[in-house]
Amino acid sequence: MNSFINQEVHPGTNYVTIPEFVETLKTGSTLNKTTPFQAAQKINNYSDEALSFTKELKAGNNKELHYILNDIKSMVYLGKYYTHKIKGSTYFEMLKKFDNDKKENREAAVKELSTASFFWKKYMNISLESYKNPIWTNRVGIVDWEKIYNWTLKDIKIVKESN
Repeated sequence: MNSFINQEVHPGTNYVTIPEFVETLKTGSTLNKTTPFQAAQKINNYSDEALSFTKELKAGNNKELHYILNDIKSMVYLGKYYTHKIKGSTYFEMLKKFDNDKKENREAAVKELSTASFFWKKYMNISLESYKNPIWTNRVGIVDWEKIYNWTLKDIKIVKESN
């Protein structure tokens, strides 16, 4: 989660990093950039739209269409995972940086990260219907869905045990 918080945004985008966003909240300044919460909402909206699309189509006996719809659904669940991971990570950064609202930020972080973990498991389960674990991806190399699921549980533990 900490590496996620400290990840830079893509160059040329109008997004703000989680630490930069939290710092603006702390100082009371304003940004004309897309906040982590706004980015999360965009991802969530796209995920909802894609899920709605998959509900309209039925694969029937078409095996290839079944796999395509599963791939779309897996991306929906991955999007939902990122939606809640971004929000949970942002609340965790707020928990670390603000002296007040500790209880509220911890509860919000735990709730969002628990939901992220739930959606990672859905992503993992639907992906395992079509692919072997671990899987090689060009962008990040080997991805072990089950190992990452355990990391999602660790994120929750980190938040619960943090000061």
